[in-house]
Amino acid sequence: MVQREDSKTGALRGLVSSYYFASSGSDGNAGTSELLPWRTTANLRNVALANGDHLIFRQGDVFHLIDTLTIECLCGVVIASSGSERSTLVANARTAITVRDCESIRVERIALVHEGYKRTTSHGLFISCSNRCSRNIRIDSLHITGFGGYGILALAEGSGVGCRDVSVVNSSADGNVLGGIVFTSTSLIARSCAFRPR
Repeated sequence: MVQREDSKTGALRGLVSSYYFASSGSDGNAGTSELLPWRTTANLRNVALANGDHLIFRQGDVFHLIDTLTIECLCGVVIASSGSERSTLVANARTAITVRDCESIRVERIALVHEGYKRTTSHGLFISCSNRCSRNIRIDSLHITGFGGYGILALAEGSGVGCRDVSVVNSSADGNVLGGIVFTSTSLIARSCAFRPR
């Protein structure tokens, strides 16, 4: 756990935590170090994520998500593999990751896979804006497949004004029923990506 200093004011912005996951871990561990990782995402039900927190999944491991990973009204959160190899997050009858009304979020080196995709309209990564603009979202080195909806979907909901400055690089989304990627009201940069419908 680290206190982060504001680069402009020098003021302390609060505690930043990293939560670690490994298939060889235990949900009885603290989960806040690589040496004592959690085995599943179940403990996140009891965690109030804060600005700047990191969710780190051991590279090469496969994790079956207990719930949708939801990041809401936060800034600076990172969801990533621990190394250069992707981690695999398997969703069952639900969207894998939802980012709502956030800024400066990074999702990196992750494979999102859905089981039983024909039964539900779920998405790999859902970026939404319900009350304000989601912006500065960085998606790098994702592979998304098997979802009944889209691989990546970003749109405005309710009074949301849309998503801005969303970057998707080195990523692929194929084998998803409705399509690979759909962005509405969005400033999008896509580079070295492959997006194909099923």
